[in-house]
Amino acid sequence: MARITKSNLAKKTTLPNLPNSNSLSRRRARRPRVVAAAPLPRPPPPSSYRSQGTQTDEPALNNNQGPRVFHSERERVDSVLEQLHEHRWGIATFIKHYVTASGPSNYDTPERRANRLWKAIFEEPEVEERLMVYGDRQLGRLHQEPLCKQIEQELEDLMRPREENGVIIPGRLGRFDAKEPVEKLELNTITADVQRLAPTLWSFLVALVQQRPYANSRDITPYYNKLFMVCAILANVRAPQASYRFHAALGVHLHNMGVKRRCIALLHELGVTISYTGLAKIRKELEEVGRVCASTLEGLDETPPSLRAEGIVEVSQL
Repeated sequence: MARITKSNLAKKTTLPNLPNSNSLSRRRARRPRVVAAAPLPRPPPPSSYRSQGTQTDEPALNNNQGPRVFHSERERVDSVLEQLHEHRWGIATFIKHYVTASGPSNYDTPERRANRLWKAIFEEPEVEERLMVYGDRQLGRLHQEPLCKQIEQELEDLMRPREENGVIIPGRLGRFDAKEPVEKLELNTITADVQRLAPTLWSFLVALVQQRPYANSRDITPYYNKLFMVCAILANVRAPQASYRFHAALGVHLHNMGVKRRCIALLHELGVTISYTGLAKIRKELEEVGRVCASTLEGLDETPPSLRAEGIVEVSQL
């Protein structure tokens, strides 16, 4: 049996199957190093909603001293816009909910907010002027549409028959009825009736014909008959088949006075009377009424008293 000596033990520890220090260092050099990933650079903070031209040297917000301090009206505007931007709202969305959103309070109602918004726009001349200039002239629609609707309603009232004390009264500017006596036309009060039934339209026309501000004021009462004619033309142009009562009466009156066909056609083109063809139909209706009433109209011509020249002469009062 071989003896184990120190020399033998040293040889065993240096056998080739044991790695030496040089091989270990080379293996360590070949092994890839695992390096921790470097942190990605942080994106820059979002720029302020305010433009660079509105920034000031001094900070507008100081948490240590108190509330935010604004140095200009523009900064206040930018602060409000920042708040809307944080809520992802535009101006149109804010205004929509401002005048429609209801809350528990009975004081701050949508109606009151809408009223405040209306006053803020239309009772501030500078705001209204700016909106007219930069709003592509669309602001005029807000003025025109309510006025047009009111005038349209008043024109309908002038054409529509109404009931008073159980009696049906034809519209002052409604349809023509050949059986209607001349007394019911009430041409001497038709101007006053138009003023009463169409106050908005009448006030609008009166305001248009007022004298210029730099001239002396004048009384426009003598021009009321002309303003009535404007109202009659508007009603007839808007509804030719429903508003020709005055035009027909005037046409028959002119025909009885011997006005030529060419003149009546010209007046029709100007909107003053009915066409000559329409006048011929009305005269035929009057002839039928005259035949029915022949037994009670002895000694009179074929034209019934409802539209005789001496009765229609009241048209000249307009």
